[in-house]
Amino acid sequence: HMFNEFEDVIQNSLFTFGIESYKENKETKRVLIYAGNLNFRSSFLLDRFAFTHFSDSGYEIIRVGGVPRKKANFGIKTWSKTNKRDFLKLLSESEFFISYYGQSVMDASFLNKKILLYSISDYHEKLALHFSKNSEAVYVGNVITKNMNLTASYQKFLRKVNLNLKNEGFNILKQKIQSLLV
Repeated sequence: HMFNEFEDVIQNSLFTFGIESYKENKETKRVLIYAGNLNFRSSFLLDRFAFTHFSDSGYEIIRVGGVPRKKANFGIKTWSKTNKRDFLKLLSESEFFISYYGQSVMDASFLNKKILLYSISDYHEKLALHFSKNSEAVYVGNVITKNMNLTASYQKFLRKVNLNLKNEGFNILKQKIQSLLV
C-alpha cells in the first residue's frame, strides 16, 4: 500500500475514534519518541539522538516503548507502554514526534506534528522515504544499522526548524577565526 496516493493513505489510516478532539490540546516544548519493541541498543541510539539534538534547546523528551534503562538515560522519561488515549494526549501536546513508520505517524501527521522518521528494517525504510517525500516528515536514518541523522533531508530539516543545536566544533572554529582577526 505504500504506493497509494498520499491523501488516500492518510484518509484510510487515521485513528477515527475522536482524534479530532486532540487537536485542541495545547502544544508544549516536548519531543515524543515511539520505540515499539526495540532492543536495548536501538533504544539507546534513539535516546542519544534525541538528547543530542533537543536537550540543549530545553525540550522535555519522552520515549514510549523500547527498553527502559536505569543508568545513562540522558534525562529522558521512559514509559514501557501506554493506552491509545494517553498516547494521543502525549502526542497532541508534543511539538516533535520521532518514530518508525506506522499508525502513530498518521496520527502525528493529522495533528500537524513535526515528524522525524527512522527505520527498523528495509521495508520500514521504503515506507519512511515514501512518506517523507510526500509530506513534511523527515527521514533521519536506520536505527538498526546506527545510520542516524546522516541524510540530506535531515540537515534541511534542522535548518527549517531552527533548533539551537550543540555544535562545539563550529564554535571553536569561530573563536579561532575571531582571535586571528583581533
